[in-house]
Amino acid sequence: MKECDGSIVKTRVDEPAVLVIDDEESMREGYRQTLEAEGYRALVAGDGKGGLNLVETMKPRVVFVDLRLPGMSGMDVLGRIHELDDSIISIVIT
Repeated sequence: MKECDGSIVKTRVDEPAVLVIDDEESMREGYRQTLEAEGYRALVAGDGKGGLNLVETMKPRVVFVDLRLPGMSGMDVLGRIHELDDSIISIVIT
């Protein structure tokens, strides 16, 4: 596990990547544990900026985005994800 700008990156690359962007640590950890138990490579970020960095560098297939994030809104994050790669499946969580 590697920490990058407040984001935790799992370093395995053979599983599909799923990113969770949520400011609540307990939510991120719950998603991470569940995703990893199902065989996914879990990426988590605590804010929009960190999440977008992971979208650019790790190319997840699916992104869960909380609407209430520090710094930038979840809607702004969703728009930016779509601009970066419109094939990424984005799911709103709140």
